[in-house]
Amino acid sequence: MTTLLNTLLKPRVALMTILGCILSFGIFFFMLKGCSSLGDTSFLNHPYISEEELKSTEPIAVEPFTEPSLKGLVAHLKSELGLTEAEIAETAEMLAQDRFMDNLNFMDSRRDANSRQAEWDRRKRLVVAKPELLWTFGFILPPTLDFMELKNTSLKYDYGNNHLYDYKRVRMKGTKAQEERIEKLWQQSQAGKITALERWRGWAEIASETNDSLTIAKSLYYGGGSGSVTSQVGMEYAKLAIAENPDSFEAHHVWTLCNLVYYRGTDDERVIAGFRQLVERFPNSSIVNYELSGVLRPFPLSPVTAHQTARAEEALVYVKRAIQLDTRIEPNDAVLGHCYYYLGAYEKALAVYQGMSEVNYGHGGGLVTIIYQAQDDVSKLRQQQDSE
Repeated sequence: MTTLLNTLLKPRVALMTILGCILSFGIFFFMLKGCSSLGDTSFLNHPYISEEELKSTEPIAVEPFTEPSLKGLVAHLKSELGLTEAEIAETAEMLAQDRFMDNLNFMDSRRDANSRQAEWDRRKRLVVAKPELLWTFGFILPPTLDFMELKNTSLKYDYGNNHLYDYKRVRMKGTKAQEERIEKLWQQSQAGKITALERWRGWAEIASETNDSLTIAKSLYYGGGSGSVTSQVGMEYAKLAIAENPDSFEAHHVWTLCNLVYYRGTDDERVIAGFRQLVERFPNSSIVNYELSGVLRPFPLSPVTAHQTARAEEALVYVKRAIQLDTRIEPNDAVLGHCYYYLGAYEKALAVYQGMSEVNYGHGGGLVTIIYQAQDDVSKLRQQQDSE
């Protein structure tokens, strides 16, 4: 069986990027309304645990994790729709008589939201009446959703409204004289007299006259790009913030995020080590458990190796705990599905994918391809088992 699974998951081109939830924002240099105090966690969203639990190094108890299954998904949909046995039987009869249109997941994006919701509910009824449809190539339960219409509680596409954390509300203090000095730095940089690193270190040094280290680090994180020197300077000031307040979750977190941005793609082991250290220090944070699972999990279509399998198993542990710690993370999360798929737990993976409340087709074709591939792989596996 192991040989078969390895054959099914032979090398393919990776289609998705790591941590799509990490966004890049412009820096707002000096807004004169207040300043976030060192160690302030008022902008963090950890509503399910207390400040004491967040800072504790002892993991709090969580409810047992409910493993996904297609049977469980169908039961959930039946309960959600409130279907009676008579209604289910009527739908099954209509399916048997081919009185429904084809079941491929094609949606006209021009339809209004009510039409799409009605189509989605119709799909749920079909699945409850005929669970085998979940295995049908192309039958994906969530409807096609326009990129701009994803639900507001999304962790990845909410435009800053409901992220697990929110650092965009950074407010920096400054004076006219500081602005003029910063402008001179910019001019020197443009003239090639100083390097980009010198420019940003100079900016941070001027800003530190009226702002604390944590505020500067957060601002630099949001101004960073892959390998950007702003992330390098952000790590330096996050270290200062940690030294000033060792218990500050934000300071530790911002350092780890800057470390991610700076080393992503060039030193992934350093990135992973940073998140492991953060989880060890803050084991009760859903944020960091979720993010660690994201940097650990392999691409579902990448080669199966012992090293990557170990990563997938570790990622599975952390994404499960994140879901247990925070109800805003849906039980059917893509990272969870990716881990199951990579490890060959195809039915669990498919249950997760088919149970997701949103699939971004127009901008997330990679996920759709993975779902199709999972269905195809499971179909081959079943055929192999039937022939033995």
